[in-house]
Amino acid sequence: MIHCLEDYEFFDTITEELTDISKFTDSEKEQLIQTLFDYLKRHDPELEENFYFIHFIENIDHPGYPFYYPELLKFNTENRTITSTLLLNRYINALKGT
Repeated sequence: MIHCLEDYEFFDTITEELTDISKFTDSEKEQLIQTLFDYLKRHDPELEENFYFIHFIENIDHPGYPFYYPELLKFNTENRTITSTLLLNRYINALKGT
């Protein structure tokens, strides 16, 4: 279980290494999103949000978010953490005008 924000530091490196996620197949994007939500599920629900993680997971299947949005809604229904609530709020804000 993750206990501190320092445990998120590796998202800096991941973001730099995966510079072109758009080349991933749909299957790879879906698997990565599920893996990241599984990761989020394992850490302390009260752990503060980390914007490297947030921006990384939000951009995996941008635009359209065919895998991210359904997984986000499912996760918040079953688990809820500070980070997932923030992700949900950002999703709702993005719906304005649509």
